[in-house]
Amino acid sequence: MNNYENPMNTCAVIVSYGSRFKFLERVIDSLFAQNISKIIIVDNAIAEADKKLIKQKKAEHKDIIEIIIKKENTGSAGGYHTGIETAIKNQGCNFIWLLDDDNLPTMQALNNLHIFWSAIENDDKKNSCVLLARRINQPIYEEAIYSGDADLFLTRKNNFLGFHIIDSFKVLQKIFFLKAKCSKQKLNSGIIQVAPYGGMFFHKDLIKKIGLPNKRFFLYADDFDFSYRITKMGGKIILVFDAIINDIDESWKSVEIKNPIVKLLKGNPRKTFYYVRNRTYFEMKNLMTSRFVYNVNIFIVICAMCGFSLFNRKNNLFLFFRALHDGKSGKLGKVNFI
Repeated sequence: MNNYENPMNTCAVIVSYGSRFKFLERVIDSLFAQNISKIIIVDNAIAEADKKLIKQKKAEHKDIIEIIIKKENTGSAGGYHTGIETAIKNQGCNFIWLLDDDNLPTMQALNNLHIFWSAIENDDKKNSCVLLARRINQPIYEEAIYSGDADLFLTRKNNFLGFHIIDSFKVLQKIFFLKAKCSKQKLNSGIIQVAPYGGMFFHKDLIKKIGLPNKRFFLYADDFDFSYRITKMGGKIILVFDAIINDIDESWKSVEIKNPIVKLLKGNPRKTFYYVRNRTYFEMKNLMTSRFVYNVNIFIVICAMCGFSLFNRKNNLFLFFRALHDGKSGKLGKVNFI
């Protein structure tokens, strides 16, 4: 077996919390079946009953599984920061594969990532390339590749929370049934600008270039901040279509609110705060080229928020304004009042 077909030099980093062992165990078993070299599990306040089950799993595979226990939930940012930091110190692993605790890889996923990596003709790929496994439940990335519309997952410059006044004209496009041209050619990969943690695969030398996730984000947009660093430095994030992951926890879909304004107003206050604060910080740092245009987009969203709040007495409007202020001020970190 050639080296690139051998997944024994790959370390999987998984962040878990609460009572999610029923998902985590399936992910771990899938990795064992693919001869993973190391599995680092970050215990981000896992429930006591699940801690015992994970320890039993570790006892069965003590040379492969490593558990890092955090004293408190440090969010996705803190969890992946710690997990990646630990992985790069492991001399037996050259590659790091980030997975959520419900990301179930198909049997050939890891092997296909290694094959694709080997075929990349770039002498500096260790420092400039990231691969992303294809998550069936998140088709927006492949849709963006086929349509050529990068705004689907990052949005244009000077947007606010994904809104830009120019996008209003897309409504007219829908009214007149004008469709964007899409590639009909079947692709096996494509370039994207940002990526979620779940599915990211890279050589550990990359961290020397882009650094670790910013723990101060705590939750939301920390994966965008982390992955966009590679894009900004001229590197590539490549979605690999035949390295497939299934998200086995779909419970969130049943309660998902489609309208983005209503979602911010009526959704989980904690999620609203961190999303607005962190996304604002990320946009101002990476996407804002005109403060005037950016503020116009903020004003329009605020008007919409205030309008909808008139019909929803219990809402997150005050929290939205505090999050906006903290994001613009660069005030990050875990917030205990939520």
